[in-house]
Amino acid sequence: MYVARTRGFCGGVRRALDMVNACLTRYGPPVYVLHPIVHNRFVVEDFQSRGVVFIERVAEAAPGRPLILSAHGVSKAVEEEASRLGASAVIDATCPLVKQVHRQVRDHWREGEAVILMGHRDHPEIQGTIGQVKSEDSYVVECPADIAALPGSLAQKPIVCVAQTTLTQAKVDDMFTGIRARFPKADVTLGKTVCYASTNRQQAVMELAEMTDMILVVGSKNSSNANRLRETAEAAGVPAYLIDSAGELSPEWLNDVESVGVTAGASTPEYVVERLLTVLKSRGWDSVEEVGAVEKS
Repeated sequence: MYVARTRGFCGGVRRALDMVNACLTRYGPPVYVLHPIVHNRFVVEDFQSRGVVFIERVAEAAPGRPLILSAHGVSKAVEEEASRLGASAVIDATCPLVKQVHRQVRDHWREGEAVILMGHRDHPEIQGTIGQVKSEDSYVVECPADIAALPGSLAQKPIVCVAQTTLTQAKVDDMFTGIRARFPKADVTLGKTVCYASTNRQQAVMELAEMTDMILVVGSKNSSNANRLRETAEAAGVPAYLIDSAGELSPEWLNDVESVGVTAGASTPEYVVERLLTVLKSRGWDSVEEVGAVEKS
């Protein structure tokens, strides 16, 4: 059995979770968090058991109690609404790399550029990033059909292109090639916004794919970066399954499999991975070897 050395919590996730823990210690429960702090069921359930209340609208928070903005980031409008809430504290847990993208988008928009953002339009990171500028100057593209649907009038404006931080760079590059085919002057130099944590974990999966018959990705179904790990394995020609925990492991997946690879999304706690490894060891994969380099930011 091979396990990716680069797996699990990234720096942005650890920072966000530390903020929630510090807030619980300082203020006590209830602490309100806008949206799941990260996309992992076990993290969310643990915080809920300790008095964290996850909400979908700022108005659901109780005045006089602390409010934390999730690691995925929020729009300017939500930031302004939160500042008017009357909370004892408003704590921004947005990943610093996402914050950097926000600043870049605002700066280019202020210079008169339209913004094309590559990503999943219903994902909170996309909603937060695109919400940094006026809606009439911003567009989200998920697939080639979205590029084809962009208004031709954009050719008359300067355009800057950015990407959701949890995508694969290969997918982003393909999409930006399509954008440049329609709008040759579009600036894609900011398109390298896929974060190091996503890239490092994807690289580790590609290494696993060279030595395994099947890969298990531990992460929640609503985690963008965990889904991209599964897709990366499949693109390398190796069957892959995204599971929340060892309880979702199907025995038939292991039929005729000699070598198993294991990795985890950037918001997956290590103890969930360890439980899966324990189950796999009990089924005969008792030799564990870590592969890949130590994560570098």
